[in-house]
Amino acid sequence: MNKNVKKQISLMMAAGLLSVSALGTFILPSTPSFATENISKTFTSSVLFMAEPISYDVSPAVVEGITMLPLKATAEKLGFKVTWDAKTYRVEVSKGAQWTSVTIDQNAYFKNKMAPAPLSNAPILVKDRTLVPIEFFTNILNMNIVSEEGKVTFNDGESAVHEGYIQKVEKTEFGVSIYLATTEKTDKMEEMVVVHVKPETIVNAKLVVGQYVLAHCTPIMTMSIPGQTSADLIYQINK
Repeated sequence: MNKNVKKQISLMMAAGLLSVSALGTFILPSTPSFATENISKTFTSSVLFMAEPISYDVSPAVVEGITMLPLKATAEKLGFKVTWDAKTYRVEVSKGAQWTSVTIDQNAYFKNKMAPAPLSNAPILVKDRTLVPIEFFTNILNMNIVSEEGKVTFNDGESAVHEGYIQKVEKTEFGVSIYLATTEKTDKMEEMVVVHVKPETIVNAKLVVGQYVLAHCTPIMTMSIPGQTSADLIYQINK
């Protein structure tokens, strides 16, 4: 239930217009909340699968700092079947044994019928198109991602995923470097991985100490202590 509905129910109960027993028959709005008003800007990078551009009738967008892509156009280009249920505002995505389901306004993403988990944002509707955070295509659909020179490319290549709590944020001449560890707090360098955030890195996260993030990176990492690598995508999950 979204926040607007909760507020409406609370006001009605306070005014004596709705009892607790009546909640079971309370009729929810026929449409979920929309995030159109929260779109801060259009995502300007080109989006490709392999070397082929993905065309959109609704543009990818940055919603309150989160980069989001139209689900249907992107997933179908990646070879997935997409089915929309207008009654439940639910989308099913499948290809072979892969299956997932998303629902507008619900930050709960299924991966091959395992328990749902959150990403950096819930799916939203923009002009009758479902948009999901860009990490949906890497975390849930298992695609590799490369972000460089104004292009975001999905492919079937290999990638490395590093996750953990940010221990330190360090500004460099090339951007920002974050130190990750699987424990909430440590000063042991051998327990950390340094992830370099390039200017073209897509960041769906707050890069602050204590935030839990996942970083999709090149499979190459230095043999130093701590090991170092560069990220194409960083996103947060609130644990």
